[in-house]
Amino acid sequence: MNMSKVKIKSPYLLYLAQLVILAAVYFAVAKMGLSLASFRGIVTLVWPPTGVALAVLLLFGYRLWPGIALGALLVNLSAGASLAAVGIALGNTLEAVVGAFLLNRVGLRYTLERLRDALSMVFLGAMVSPTISAAIGAASLGLTGAMAWANYGSVWWVWWLGDAMGALVVAPVLLTWSRQPRLALPLRQVVEAVGLLAALVIAGEFVFGGFYISQVANYPLAYIIFPFVIWAAFRFGQRGAVTATLVVASLAVWGTAQGVGPFVQGTIEASLLLFHGFVSTMAITAMLLAAALAERNQAEEALKEQRAFLRQVIDINPHLIFAKDRAGRFTLANQAVADVFGTTIEEILGKTDADFNPETAQNEHFRRDDLDVMNTLQEKFITEEYITDAAGRIRWLQTIKRPILDNNGGAYQVLGVATDITAHRQAQEELQRYKEYLEELVKERTLELTEAVKQLEREITERRQAEESLRESEERFHRLSDATFEGIVIHDQGQILDANQSFALMVGYEPAEVKGKNVLGFATPEYRDLIMQHVQSDYEKPYEVMGLKKDGSIFPAEIWAKIIPYQGRMVRVAAIRDITERKRTEEALRTSEARLRTIGDNLPGGVIYQYVLEPEGRHYFTYLSSGIERLSGIPAQEAIPDADKLHSLFLEEDRKRIQQATLESAANLTLFDIEARRRLPTGEIRWSHYRSAPRRLTNGATVWDGVELDITERKQAEETLLRQNEFLEALHQITLDLLNRREMDDLLQALVDSAATLLDAPYGELMLKEGDELVVRAFTQNQPFLLGDRIARNEALLSWQAHDTGQPAILDNYSAWADHRAIYNSIHLRAVADFPIMIGQACLGVLALGRDEPDYPFKPEQIQKGVLLSQLAALVLDNANLYNAALREITERKQAEEMLRQQTAELQLRNEELDAFAHTVAHDLKVPLGPITGYADILIEDDAVFTAKERQKYLQIIARSGRKMNSIIGELLLLASVRKKEVEPTPLNMAGIVAEAQQRLAHLIEEHQAEIILPQVWPVALGYAPWIEEVWANYLSNAIKYGGRPPRLELGATVVGQAASLPDGEAQPDSPPMVRFWVHDNGPGLSLAAQQQLFIPFTQLGQVRVEGQGLGLSIVRRIVEKLGGEVGVESEGAPGQGSIFSFTLPQAPV
Repeated sequence: MNMSKVKIKSPYLLYLAQLVILAAVYFAVAKMGLSLASFRGIVTLVWPPTGVALAVLLLFGYRLWPGIALGALLVNLSAGASLAAVGIALGNTLEAVVGAFLLNRVGLRYTLERLRDALSMVFLGAMVSPTISAAIGAASLGLTGAMAWANYGSVWWVWWLGDAMGALVVAPVLLTWSRQPRLALPLRQVVEAVGLLAALVIAGEFVFGGFYISQVANYPLAYIIFPFVIWAAFRFGQRGAVTATLVVASLAVWGTAQGVGPFVQGTIEASLLLFHGFVSTMAITAMLLAAALAERNQAEEALKEQRAFLRQVIDINPHLIFAKDRAGRFTLANQAVADVFGTTIEEILGKTDADFNPETAQNEHFRRDDLDVMNTLQEKFITEEYITDAAGRIRWLQTIKRPILDNNGGAYQVLGVATDITAHRQAQEELQRYKEYLEELVKERTLELTEAVKQLEREITERRQAEESLRESEERFHRLSDATFEGIVIHDQGQILDANQSFALMVGYEPAEVKGKNVLGFATPEYRDLIMQHVQSDYEKPYEVMGLKKDGSIFPAEIWAKIIPYQGRMVRVAAIRDITERKRTEEALRTSEARLRTIGDNLPGGVIYQYVLEPEGRHYFTYLSSGIERLSGIPAQEAIPDADKLHSLFLEEDRKRIQQATLESAANLTLFDIEARRRLPTGEIRWSHYRSAPRRLTNGATVWDGVELDITERKQAEETLLRQNEFLEALHQITLDLLNRREMDDLLQALVDSAATLLDAPYGELMLKEGDELVVRAFTQNQPFLLGDRIARNEALLSWQAHDTGQPAILDNYSAWADHRAIYNSIHLRAVADFPIMIGQACLGVLALGRDEPDYPFKPEQIQKGVLLSQLAALVLDNANLYNAALREITERKQAEEMLRQQTAELQLRNEELDAFAHTVAHDLKVPLGPITGYADILIEDDAVFTAKERQKYLQIIARSGRKMNSIIGELLLLASVRKKEVEPTPLNMAGIVAEAQQRLAHLIEEHQAEIILPQVWPVALGYAPWIEEVWANYLSNAIKYGGRPPRLELGATVVGQAASLPDGEAQPDSPPMVRFWVHDNGPGLSLAAQQQLFIPFTQLGQVRVEGQGLGLSIVRRIVEKLGGEVGVESEGAPGQGSIFSFTLPQAPV
């Protein structure tokens, strides 16, 4: 719908085209909405054009409202409402304009990723603005006689519902997809999106397409759709949520209009009203859920960045920062603390001062201070305290401690920041010793001290004079800055910090007015991007801009800037020069350009020429400046009549290019611009750049007036630059490869091989420092060393010279050196270069490279490359160490998080079971307890008179209720014992176990006249007989009590295969087959919802609630699962079909 992409030159035609397109789109969508009309083909319950119109005005502006009015007018005329069409079109247009205005006023973001945006769309876009269209449209129908005024309220209501639905379902889709309509999703997420869409369509067809069982036609099947919409919101954000809503709404509308689906009622209006309730609930829920998820994700990302930033700030802080809990354990420590303790941050956390500091008394002092801060909730400042570091040295600290409060206002930790004042204290001690020394000298040498005091006074006077001179120098600098004609500005990223008087006068401001302004305000708009680009790229060369004065006048200016330290930070100082006079001079120089041609003979490194090509092919020069002899070795007087003398010097391939370019320039009168090589008579090859403009003579000949410039030095510089770029590119690739290597030996070997290749050195070795030795850790294949060779300290060796000086050690002829190593004689080593591997001031090792050509020592550029390679070696070695440390920290953190998650989930499960257990005890024990207490109270009444038969009846009720309570308590004890007791499964005699269960239920079987059908043979399974008897007793009891009348039970068993399955459905290897035992009754069956509640501990069903099912079936499940099996239930929910309750056990080995 991006109508701004239509390529029409005239703005009026473009505007007209946009209106026509919008009217056509509105008309087409409206026709689709009118197919669901409910009043004279005009008032419709679903009006998609409302969403289209609202989205268009939000995206493209109010100026397109005529297109909406035109489309609305045409569609209402075509529907037969000729008299009311104008009023209806007016209402539809105002609805869209007011809705867009309200949403723009609240600052709607079209992504709808904020809750306020989603709520604004629901309230203002879908609820408020449609009232305008409904009111005006219904009134128009009433005024034209198309509707009885008695129906105004119902028509207004239906009209408002249709417009609100269009705004709620259609507008969010158009708005969210208007920004970056193409998504770069990974293949995995594309597959997920396609699967989600397919599942959504299938579920929609099932619910709204009539593909359901007639018996469940009025069930709330529509809410099956909700999980898929929530899936779309979670995985694909607001776009997925509103798109899924549109798909579901379309399927629901179509099905309801066709007379199928769960919303079909007596009339189509009633059906669509039910549809509105469902779709609006789904749309609002999905939109708000997606917005809330987006805000939560943004908050989580911000929190992660803030935590990472705080961690970095803490770690780079030179002060000791720590936190401890009430037990004295460290909960926070920065790198400075780890350096003092000589360990890592991870080792510190969870430990106390006593684990690192051997001073017991000092540790107790720390402990008292910590508790005092947490108990008093007062900050405490300790001016001096000491601690013993890992090296056994006393470190003096100045510490401030502050309590960390919990939500209740109490302190649960203490935060400390300690400054190492050891050097300051040592200085104080040294000063005290010096003071004592001076006092001794006073006693012994009073006269000498007096002279020293006088000398000290003279030095102080000289220092004061020096300071005064420094202040005067600074003042002279400021006066000089103000006196210079150039403007001087000091700024930080464009914000002016200081400026001199000359700059203020240059731009027409007072000096005080300039400070605080942005430098971009003093340049014309077309140069501001250039200035900002140079500021951000630290550009330090002069460049020209157009300056802007306070009065609006402009002037040409030249800017030259440099980075300097200023008040503790790096800023840019810029010199601005008004070059108005220079520009005037340049203009004057351009006017005399024609006269410069007369001095072309004196042009250094260039030639001015005039070349003619006649139609018949003859070519010659009419003018050549004398510089041609310097460039070609041929005098100008010889080359002018015969151009072939110069052309013959070009290299063959360049000569062909020049001929082709000459013909093209002559044919099209285009600029002749080419670079070519010429071989001089001396054999030297030099480059020239030819540039000339052609013009046609009256005789048809073509004349070129141009210049030839010698660019040999430039080409040589370009070749050098190309080689440097190739080296840098190779260095970049090597860097990427080395940074991806994690094994240290592999990293070192790759480093030395790469260095030898880049510097064309057949011999190379890399040595790392270990103690006072350099150890060979990697070398090229032809190197005569073994891995692990150790080189003791020897200042005469190049490697130790490079190590000690931190600079490359180079030797052009190794064999001529008196201290050379004899081992290199066998490989004829000559030139040697050793490069130190430095990190800061520390040398990690040496990278040594060697050549065997006696006349080919290392060149300066190769030495520079070697320095870069040694710096790269330091970088990758440091990176490898940092990576290994970070990897260990992340692994430990992930393990701790996973353990915490498992413990939390297990604790939550235990809490849920405990709550359910309490509910069961309170409910199931209360039921039989009521008759016991009730009848007991009746029996003990003083004035009660009962017959013997009545008394016996009451006592039997009390006894029966007591047995029932005893049964419930027994089941609870059994449930607890199953959890705790460990048993050894043995082969089961299932026929005997079933017989025992039947014997326990004999009175129940006889009471209900139950028929039980048993199999001839039972497969042998593994289990624990007492528990399995309890399983059968529960299954049989439930089947008899709640089966058919009379109950008919069929028991059976079969071997069903492997014990468990992998997530993809494949059987696990080496798993024993399972035996499935089942009971099939002839009862009324169970619904799907009832089946899902079975076997859950301490829950009972609703209309099919049975005594013991809430507890008995949970016991069955716990027994079977503990013995390695599973429980199950199958039921179609149809009367007479019954249910099948089953359980599985491992099959006993044959």
